[in-house]
Amino acid sequence: MKKIIYTSTLFLLVGLTMAPASFAQQTASLSGLVTDGTDGAPLAGANVRLEGADGAMVGGAATDLDGRYRITGLQPGSYTARVTFIGYQAQAEPVALSAGEAATRNFILQPGGIDLNTVVVTASRQAEKVLDAPA
Repeated sequence: MKKIIYTSTLFLLVGLTMAPASFAQQTASLSGLVTDGTDGAPLAGANVRLEGADGAMVGGAATDLDGRYRITGLQPGSYTARVTFIGYQAQAEPVALSAGEAATRNFILQPGGIDLNTVVVTASRQAEKVLDAPA
């Protein structure tokens, strides 16, 4: 009887320790570098968003000081990686991930996008009801 309990406990412990390893092998990750298209400098703070077929976000990250990003724990499948950064044109690229894959996608963003010189900010100093306020 002790041998059965010991063997059962051993199999349970081995199964529990192997579960995280097998889970990690079933997910995927995406990492890479985002740089400026004019001088190749890394873009710190660029947003990398991974979207499913329906356009819903399934993961995302901001680039670090070296322009690098990493998104982990992704389910295998087809996605769209969308990169944005103020003052640069957004870029999108299809990405297909397999179980256990550590994919790499680098992005080079071109200056452009939103021209902040054309933004007009208006305000009022007089007390107005919220319903009457311009914004």
